[in-house]
Amino acid sequence: MKKKFILLLKIGALCVMLAFIAAELLFQLNLLGPRHKYHLTVTPHTLFKVDSLVGWKLNTGKYQLCVWNSNNCVNVTVDSLGNRITSLDDSSIGKRPALQVYGCSFTFGFSVADTATQCFKLQQKLPTVKVENKGVPGYGLAQMYLLLQQTLAAGDTPAIAVFNYGTFHDMRTPLNKNWSARTVRAITEGYNARFRTMNYPYLEFEGDSAELRFSKVQDLAKDWPGSEKIALVKLMNVATYALHDRWIMPHLHQVTVKTALEIARYCKLNHITPVFASLTPGNNEVFDSLAAHGYYTLDYGITVWDHYKANAYNCAPQDPEHPNGNAHSVYAQKLLEFMKQKDLAIR
Repeated sequence: MKKKFILLLKIGALCVMLAFIAAELLFQLNLLGPRHKYHLTVTPHTLFKVDSLVGWKLNTGKYQLCVWNSNNCVNVTVDSLGNRITSLDDSSIGKRPALQVYGCSFTFGFSVADTATQCFKLQQKLPTVKVENKGVPGYGLAQMYLLLQQTLAAGDTPAIAVFNYGTFHDMRTPLNKNWSARTVRAITEGYNARFRTMNYPYLEFEGDSAELRFSKVQDLAKDWPGSEKIALVKLMNVATYALHDRWIMPHLHQVTVKTALEIARYCKLNHITPVFASLTPGNNEVFDSLAAHGYYTLDYGITVWDHYKANAYNCAPQDPEHPNGNAHSVYAQKLLEFMKQKDLAIR
């Protein structure tokens, strides 16, 4: 019996060792973990600047953004107000009533040229309106809300504010470990030391009352030491964070619902018409809550991210996670049709 037990232990140890070796080989061959890893360069390296309220914002200037390699680059122009341009001649826009579109890298126009973004296309279709692209890569709803407050404080109040929301925004909070580690990795690899002490804002709620909180980037969850080189460490790191994030996701989703309602109430208080637009399927609870309170909701009706596969609406193969020019055209057209249907004229 004792010999049999020892034999089983040896067999078990051998299986574990073989599994570890196989995992390590897969890892070294880039077959374990995400199938697509960004290689992003921005020239010059000043596209973002630190902001004490929203964490980071766009910096005025002209940039070249390259995803994966130098054969996949686009020009990015940020105007004097910190918005990606919506016209090649800003002086022609003047003091017209504003349509502002808030969002993340989808709205900003990651991997597409200045002239291919949703907001640039909207500006062409609405020559009597000042269209402003308020999309900032990495933003979630909380930062969109804070940026709206900053914009109004600066005297720039829109007639209509559109909020492009996707379900992936729920995780954009310091409370989510995988997103936090991704944020730390991006800042550590791409920006200077000032960003490592940056405040990352997020919202929590006591009932329906919003409370703004901050977490310093240096205090966020980080990738485990060795996770970039040792498969077993990477696997344990990803699994541990995934379990934690799955456990808190219901809470984060409820925060999203309440944040959206908070934004809508703030808009109403300031005589702004809010429109909430869905970038991804599965936003039912958020949009049902908004619709139940009488706020406008719109479903763009297309899927961009398709598990790293190319489709008609993403920038694969270099960037399968972001919308291409076709998708931005759909966003612009669907929003224009919705505004016309709901008689949302900007006066």
